[in-house]
Amino acid sequence: MPDRRWGGMHPPILPLDPPMSSATGSEQKCSKLQNVKREEPRKHQKAALMWTQVDLTSSEALFPEADYSALRLLSPVDLFEVLFSDDVWKLIVSECTCYALFLNCADPKVTIEEMKVFISILIVSGYNVLPGKRYYWESSTDVRNELIYHSMRRDRFIQIMRFLHFTDNTQPDRLHQTKCGSLGR
Repeated sequence: MPDRRWGGMHPPILPLDPPMSSATGSEQKCSKLQNVKREEPRKHQKAALMWTQVDLTSSEALFPEADYSALRLLSPVDLFEVLFSDDVWKLIVSECTCYALFLNCADPKVTIEEMKVFISILIVSGYNVLPGKRYYWESSTDVRNELIYHSMRRDRFIQIMRFLHFTDNTQPDRLHQTKCGSLGR
């Protein structure tokens, strides 16, 4: 019966080897490989190995320790502006326009300031969750968010949401094709 913890597959199994002496981590790894006894496979027979189920551990650090000391002094707004530079905003606006034209629709003429307001509304909607985006512009005061209501019209928000896009569909992405192209085979 498949184990559900491993997505229907069996957990990793490592070869069973005799107890080792007090060697360092890298020496233990090398000795584990040397202590695996393999029989020469005969014609139409598989090699016989003794396997045991254990968790894999790594004592070596894969990445150097990051230094975030310069970013700790920034406010959340300043940190957001570091991540979303003017070039990023220009790219988002241009891809929004290109995608509208790609769909054979009129140019939405989105400005960088409108896109910043749009993204801000998305951030606020993550904190103030309602059943749908249109509820932020409702006339009833129990669901309407005044900040969102006065910052952008509902139809404009929906129009930008419709054309929000981050890649150029006219240019094939070779890296994406390389990674995903063999999945269907």
